[in-house]
Amino acid sequence: MQLILVRHGLPHRIAPGSLPAGVVADPGLTDQGRRQAQVTGEFLGAENVDAVYASPVRRAWETGAVIAASLGMTARECAGVAEWDASATSYIPVEERVAADDEMWRALRSGKLPDQDFDGEEFRRLVVDTVGGIADARADATDSRGAVVVVTHAGVINAYVGHLLERRDPFWLPLPMAPGYCSLTRIVMVAGAASAQVVSVNETAHVRDLLSSSVAGTTFTPH
Repeated sequence: MQLILVRHGLPHRIAPGSLPAGVVADPGLTDQGRRQAQVTGEFLGAENVDAVYASPVRRAWETGAVIAASLGMTARECAGVAEWDASATSYIPVEERVAADDEMWRALRSGKLPDQDFDGEEFRRLVVDTVGGIADARADATDSRGAVVVVTHAGVINAYVGHLLERRDPFWLPLPMAPGYCSLTRIVMVAGAASAQVVSVNETAHVRDLLSSSVAGTTFTPH
């Protein structure tokens, strides 16, 4: 079985202080993000996809819905692959944070999570258990023949692939270039999660024309 992790498309910006106190920022996709999702769905049409799962966080859910629709499917909600900052009250795309060299970007660049109350190990365990559970369930499914797509977030991809490659730092991929918007990360499993092997990380060729030069990364293939 092939597991394909897809990062969501480009979402809208929600500036700090622009929402009422206590309201969670949950931006949907921009027109560019929707185009990225559409192109990704069309590209995945050649992959013999069995199922599409998506984080309930709006930017990922909308991406998953577009991809699933292009494949003639309906996305399945999966709360365990939501991003670590899903309860944040603002959303600034990481490439903007890089350009501004802001506090959160400096924390991520140093391999730390900026929210000191956040338990990175607990987050990783949840991600590993959730993605592994999807893989094991699909391995046992009678209709499972091809790929399973999971539409999620940069932190989730870092956590799961980092677990497989035994990387302990929470953001080991070179943000903002990886994982890029609507990038593909491929994992092959012969017999469920226990047999997982990373094939590639951050495939962006299918959306290269829809990414800014600052986030048009290159594919990383583990050796």
